[in-house]
Amino acid sequence: LLVDDLASPRENKNRPPEQAQPLASPLAVDGDSDAESFDYYKVSGKAGQRISVEVFAGRLGSPLDPVIRLLDSTGRIELAYSDDSPGIAPDGRLAYTFPKDGDYLLEIRDIRYQGNANYRYRLRVGDFPLVNTPFPLGAQPATHSSLSAVGPDLGNLPPLEVDVPKAPLGDRIWLGMKSATGQGSAMLSLVVGQHPELLESEPNNTPEQSTAVSFPAALNGRFAQPRDQDYYHFEAKKGQRWQIRGLTRTLGSPSDLFLRVYDAKGAKIAEVEDTGTSEAFFAWSVPADGTFRLMVEDLHRRGGPDHAYRLEVEAFEPSFSLAVTQVDKKTEFLDTFQVPQGGVLRVRVEASRREYDGPITLSLEGAGEVKLQGQVIEEKKTETILTVQFPPELSPGPPRLVSLWGKGKWQDKELAVRATCLSALTKAFPGQPYPPPELAAVFGLGVGPVFPDFFKVSLAPSPITLIQGIGKVTFPVKVERLNKYADPINLALTNLPAKLQADAKPIAKDKTEGPITLTAAPDLTPGEYKFNLQASGVQTFQPKTQTLSDIVLKVIAPLDITLAPAGPLVVGEKQQAKVQIKRHGDWKEPVQLTLQNLPAGLTVPESLSIPADRDTLDLEFTSTADLAVTTLNNITITATVKLNKQDFSIVSPPAKLEIKAAEKK
Repeated sequence: LLVDDLASPRENKNRPPEQAQPLASPLAVDGDSDAESFDYYKVSGKAGQRISVEVFAGRLGSPLDPVIRLLDSTGRIELAYSDDSPGIAPDGRLAYTFPKDGDYLLEIRDIRYQGNANYRYRLRVGDFPLVNTPFPLGAQPATHSSLSAVGPDLGNLPPLEVDVPKAPLGDRIWLGMKSATGQGSAMLSLVVGQHPELLESEPNNTPEQSTAVSFPAALNGRFAQPRDQDYYHFEAKKGQRWQIRGLTRTLGSPSDLFLRVYDAKGAKIAEVEDTGTSEAFFAWSVPADGTFRLMVEDLHRRGGPDHAYRLEVEAFEPSFSLAVTQVDKKTEFLDTFQVPQGGVLRVRVEASRREYDGPITLSLEGAGEVKLQGQVIEEKKTETILTVQFPPELSPGPPRLVSLWGKGKWQDKELAVRATCLSALTKAFPGQPYPPPELAAVFGLGVGPVFPDFFKVSLAPSPITLIQGIGKVTFPVKVERLNKYADPINLALTNLPAKLQADAKPIAKDKTEGPITLTAAPDLTPGEYKFNLQASGVQTFQPKTQTLSDIVLKVIAPLDITLAPAGPLVVGEKQQAKVQIKRHGDWKEPVQLTLQNLPAGLTVPESLSIPADRDTLDLEFTSTADLAVTTLNNITITATVKLNKQDFSIVSPPAKLEIKAAEKK
């Protein structure tokens, strides 16, 4: 988003040239370019009046590679032309002084004649300076700085007085510079650095004229004309290590730096040459005490009013850089994260180490209280799979900006580095080799709705029954698969009572049912117990857990037993009774029987048992002649069975037996 001080009408019908949209300078118009087409705007000028024109497209993320032309009122004669202006390419700009009063045409198109609604642009028209960078290019925090400007057409531009914040947001601040006419601002950034800002002192074009400096420092210079070389000399001690970082193209200067260090005799010590689209950087060790010279020039021997540079020179220390890629595509760099509400992000974090071999601990800032797994890149390793669990209270809404930090320790110094998304931005801005640096150290975080369910589990039996002596029960867990989910589903039981163990294997891929086996200790008493079932799976990195709570497990004895006398027992006589058992499960073992609570004078056979192949037994009560007449309400029979080498005893409910007196004859 460009914050501008020019009024902003929308583009309207502006083609062919005869229908050019009138623009009352100064203003800026927002438009888009159609394929194989031109947009035309009409401006009016007075003789001697200066006009400046600038297009923002690539710098705002548009795929448009703009060409702008200033034409006479007929549209046939080209007065000025711009494509890929140095320092702001692929965008363009121009300045022109009208030779006479009249109407003029501005034409804009894509250089490849491509276009659609995404080929957006902002066309600025006024009398503003065409500025690349301030000079010097940087300042220290909490200082006052008087800045001049570097650019192709500065117009009537006074110095800019700036009070640098004590704690700026980031490593640079944005400034607006206006000419005396005040018709719009030029926009440029000022680096905020921690070291003293030093300026070259001309003439310094030969080793003998070199500017004296001491490090650490930031050196600010300009190549006034083609083939210009700048020299600096400094004292250094043997064993010192220095690192030099050049900043030009990322700040708006077109220069591509070539750097070389010489000793006092003119022998080359170190150099950096072609670094491609990266800024110049190299580190070197001082071989002996003495005076050294640093030579700086443009790699292509260019020069001019917009060729400024900044060198940051400081003691070398091990460090690292971080980048983020997709888990399964190491070459797919990321600059945005998309997660559902309360969801999980899994990415690969890659470290490029520069003589630092220690562990790197990762953290994510800007997204609330997150939970991390895999947040340490181990010693000497170069990557980790980072899993981030986002809090449910981070709700859907506008995109957020987050930073991924890596922290390490070298000697007694804490190292803190923010992950960069520069590689992803370069791909997103294909026509712009130096995307906006403000975006390089932040990632866009989009939070969407809660991830939809992709399975549901259920239990058929309720309650689940486990038989003492058998000691095991296997029951099925059924799953309904949703949204084409086919992967395994893990099962686990929680809050299991003591003396119970579970064997819960995952439900296999594409299957809709899986077994769980419960095993009980032999002394687990009959009764009802409750536990929970948790089913979990992952779809596109998003975990889901479904919990079925308070599942009832009913533990029962291996059999039920009842005793039923055939009728009243007459004193001195006998009476039949039936013993009935109901076996639970498919076990077949003999059952030993013992009666309790029989009074004196009432007997049953000494040895009673039900064979393995039967479930009933007829027994006989025998009464003595002196058995008291009464009603017995608490006669019970105990069944004893050995299952899995363990004896189990089950007592029947009390049986009622009426004792009657014999009839008198």
